[in-house]
Amino acid sequence: MKFRPLQDWAVIQRLDAEEKTEGGIIIPDTAREKPSEGIIMAIGPGRYVIEKGKEKEKKKKFQPTTLKPGQRIIYAKYMATEIELDGEEITLVREEDILGTVEGSGDLTVRETYAVEEKPAQPVVVKEKAEIAPVPEKKPAPAKKAAPKKTAKKKAAAKKTKKATAKKKAKKTAAKKVKKATAKKAAAKKTAKTKKTTKKTAKKKTAAKTKKTAKKATAKKAVKKTGSRKTAKKKAAAKKKTVKKAAKKTASKTKKKTVKKKKKKK
Repeated sequence: MKFRPLQDWAVIQRLDAEEKTEGGIIIPDTAREKPSEGIIMAIGPGRYVIEKGKEKEKKKKFQPTTLKPGQRIIYAKYMATEIELDGEEITLVREEDILGTVEGSGDLTVRETYAVEEKPAQPVVVKEKAEIAPVPEKKPAPAKKAAPKKTAKKKAAAKKTKKATAKKKAKKTAAKKVKKATAKKAAAKKTAKTKKTTKKTAKKKTAAKTKKTAKKATAKKAVKKTGSRKTAKKKAAAKKKTVKKAAKKTASKTKKKTVKKKKKKK
């Protein structure tokens, strides 16, 4: 299965890591660092880049890739992405993460050698000196006549274009001013509305507070009235009880007196 990269991605064949140090110490497989060098096997056509400028005038521009397959490159560490495809590891790097190419380090691809045929030596022929013919003098070319009509037309067209651009700029500035004025008016209206709403809400809150306080005062008065009524009833009942007791006492006394008088008469 062939893998074809897109945009500015490049498929890289990593070079083997160094097995020995400069001092001759053998590096084990676990301690070997992944190399940041490799050979480009395939690369995408390019990608679209947004040009810098105003937000409204931003445009996408196609930027083709400059590197080619077979070149030896050095890329930034930890910028490569590894993918497994059919049991093989594929390393991918973006062109913008490639630091540079290594040139003059030997042939990267195997080239076929061709046998060179030796040609037989030929006798050296000495040519006689040829007579130099006199060079004819060049006449100065006649001066070209200026085309005043064309220049006048060009100037008129340039003036028209300048006027059109000036008119467009004036229209844009006027439109911007109108937009600013409308935005200011809208902001002023919003602020006025918010003020009105805040005033209304404040009035409503104050009215609700006054109502609550009035209700509380009326409730307190009602409670006081009910309490006074209950106390008056209790007092009246106590008075009635005392009057009844006094009447009973007087009745019992009068009965006793009458009984005594009857006994004396007998």
